[in-house]
This record gives sequence, C-alpha cells and structure tokens, in this order.
Amino acid sequence: MRLTRMIFVVALSACGSFPVLDENISDSARKAPYPALTPVGPLLAKSSQTTSLDDEGFGPRVADLNARADALRDPVIDGNTRSTLQAGIDSTALQ
Repeated sequence: MRLTRMIFVVALSACGSFPVLDENISDSARKAPYPALTPVGPLLAKSSQTTSLDDEGFGPRVADLNARADALRDPVIDGNTRSTLQAGIDSTALQ
C-alpha cells in the first residue's frame, strides 16, 4: 500500500512543468560581474569577540528568561481542575 502511494505521488509530480528560470534573468544581471570574495579571516576574528553575559545589561534579561522558563515548568492544570477532570462527567445530568 505504501509503495502504491509513493508511486502515485512520484507519478503525479512528474506531470508538472518546471519553470524556465533562464528567461527570468535580466540582461543587466547576466552581464554583471561576479561579486568579490571576502576573506574568511576577518570574519572569524569578529565572531570570536563575544560579550560576556554580565556586559550591557544581559544579566536582567537572563534572569527574566530563566523566570519564564521556570513558569513553563509548572503544571498546566491546577490540582482542583485535575481532580474534577479525573472524576469525569455525570452522564445522568445530561438526560
């Protein structure tokens, strides 16, 4: 059954036509020079210059995010609601 579905999907996708991308490129884009390559060394040097979490007020932000994470760890349903749900519905009241 899976093989039949896979064959159907592949056959169905083969019916589509691919867009002609070469016609969408303008003449000015075709004649444009290749972009200049950037050396990797300066980029890597910049990325190694990180700030510590205590700099520039990151401390309060980290504390706020930790507080939000702790709140998400709490139970979603409080104890009273959980006991009501576990007790179920009295179907005699519905008749």
